[in-house]
Amino acid sequence: MALSASDHKGALSVTVTALTRSALADGRMLRLRVVSGSMRPLLRRGDEVIVAPVAPAALQPGDLVVRAASGDDFVVHRLMVCQAGMIVTRGDCLPRADPAWPADQLAGRVVEAFRQGRPIAVTARWPRPVGRLLAGLLLVRSLGGRFLRKVGLR
Repeated sequence: MALSASDHKGALSVTVTALTRSALADGRMLRLRVVSGSMRPLLRRGDEVIVAPVAPAALQPGDLVVRAASGDDFVVHRLMVCQAGMIVTRGDCLPRADPAWPADQLAGRVVEAFRQGRPIAVTARWPRPVGRLLAGLLLVRSLGGRFLRKVGLR
């Protein structure tokens, strides 16, 4: 979806993605509405998330990150791996990880979430090694499922 404004002398068109990226680059936080169920049961359609700017180096496995995908879409998924300028994420209820994407598409990290005005706990309260273990297990599950399908066992 694009937002546009125009006057009689000329037209100005600004995408939602450009506005969002600009606001996050200025250090502002944004409130976005969830429109899919890929993060169920944690996040549902209609929930709202607060997104803060973040550098890739500050991310930890298990964080909920926001990717500026194609067009004006944003994707909120759980971080599995962030290294060598590439990020791998996965929706909590999806059977496999997303394809790796470049870190320059990172829009921010979810710092708060709300369902019908009430807060939802989204920050991992586990020590870093537990977050890494969880992300590793999700990755192994995803890769293991692919392997089993290739050999015809699944």
